[in-house]
Amino acid sequence: MKKLFFTFIILLCSCAGSVQVNHEAKQNATSHDISPEAVWHSGGSFRERVIERCSPLGGQDFGECFIAVMKDSGASPSAIAFTKLTGNTGYLRNFRETGVVDIAYVHYPFRANENYGCFLVNGDPPVIDVDAYDIVQKIELKKNKQYAEIFFAFPEASIWPGDRFGDYCVQPDAQKGIQRFIVSYRILNNCHACELLGSAKVAFDFDSAGKFLDTELLHVEAVVKVFNDPEKPVSVAVGSMFVIVLQSNRTTGYRWEYYNPKNASVVKLMGIEYRASGTGFLGSGGREVLMFEAVGKGKSEITLNYARPWEKDVPPAKSVSFKVNAD
Repeated sequence: MKKLFFTFIILLCSCAGSVQVNHEAKQNATSHDISPEAVWHSGGSFRERVIERCSPLGGQDFGECFIAVMKDSGASPSAIAFTKLTGNTGYLRNFRETGVVDIAYVHYPFRANENYGCFLVNGDPPVIDVDAYDIVQKIELKKNKQYAEIFFAFPEASIWPGDRFGDYCVQPDAQKGIQRFIVSYRILNNCHACELLGSAKVAFDFDSAGKFLDTELLHVEAVVKVFNDPEKPVSVAVGSMFVIVLQSNRTTGYRWEYYNPKNASVVKLMGIEYRASGTGFLGSGGREVLMFEAVGKGKSEITLNYARPWEKDVPPAKSVSFKVNAD
């Protein structure tokens, strides 16, 4: 996950809810107050002006050129000061006063993927990047049962920024004595453009004086449901994907084989993938991941046999059945 999140080290995000403003506490919290005066409306041609002036750069740093174009375009000193907090790559597009700690919405016009972000500002520390690696690495995802199931099926699953475009990127949650901001993240299968596996909601808590306390993982929701216990029914919605994960060791020649379900109009096999344990030890085994789609409404049953494909007249070493209910 570390290498993935370095891509987002300067993506700052947050939003908040309605809490009575305590101006004295805000003044004591930081000498770098960010206010609505820092909001800047760039106009439709700003990006083109930056491209025209800053490319090629010659000996000038792109960030310095970005700032220069902002100044020439009428940006205020407050707007310029805020842009410097982003590493000279973004500007404040909107501001929301929510209490001691406020919300700053950012636009990064030249990012390849994540063009919007949010900051939690005016607290202690003055700016918090909710998508920064040093914040995200402390979120104890693997202790969450739902995430553990996702990770079991998709060992390269990792957390990525959620949608930061709208004012809903962070939701307020009133708590006694603290300001709480709830931030949503995406759980993706290894890369920015990879399969969406689920989402996570994380709380950012501040005390009444605006001092950042900690983050707390609140909830993980899987988009792709994971099943590994044949004693439990597979309940899924029509049109959704789900996976069955079973322990396997292909170094022995055995693998899980799929037999047509009792009602093929309900489920369809989309693929089978074997994933070694990653220990590096010869013969250590791994797990078989079988991806299905619920293609129709009704009940079905998936039967899987653990066998060597070339042993045609030998009973399977194991056999399991999963009952499926799609609605």
